[in-house]
Amino acid sequence: MVFDVVIVNAGDGDLIVGDRSDPGNFYAPIMYYDACHGHYHMEGFSEYLILDTNQNVVASGHKQGYCFMDLFKYTDHPSNGYTCTNQGITSGWGDWYYKQLPGQWIDVTDLPPGDNYVLEVNINVQQEEYRFDEGNNIYPNSIQVPAAIPKRREK
Repeated sequence: MVFDVVIVNAGDGDLIVGDRSDPGNFYAPIMYYDACHGHYHMEGFSEYLILDTNQNVVASGHKQGYCFMDLFKYTDHPSNGYTCTNQGITSGWGDWYYKQLPGQWIDVTDLPPGDNYVLEVNINVQQEEYRFDEGNNIYPNSIQVPAAIPKRREK
């Protein structure tokens, strides 16, 4: 199952992750170089779950790593220019993980077809000491949406 995930910074300050090559970068221990993408990612930021009608986890996955950058704006704030080299998300901007990106999926091969599933996406779930301080966190870090697994084509 493939799907998009959007991380929005709706707070009043920037999310600053910084440059992995900076020896003083607090997040460096959980960042790794992804040769496929050609930049550093933060490990363990998200978790993706498929739930059945009883809210049991029947499949799981995660984006192998996140690179935080300004990809689209939803307010009139100008971007502070965050990229996969100097990572962050400007207040009023978001980062979009397109379903076509490698690692942006959950393997549902062993699940029966049906439209009675739920996709749950959880963010900011990395090791506790590296979780982002969200201040007065008024927005959820978890969302559930209906999901369907189509019938597979016969060969």
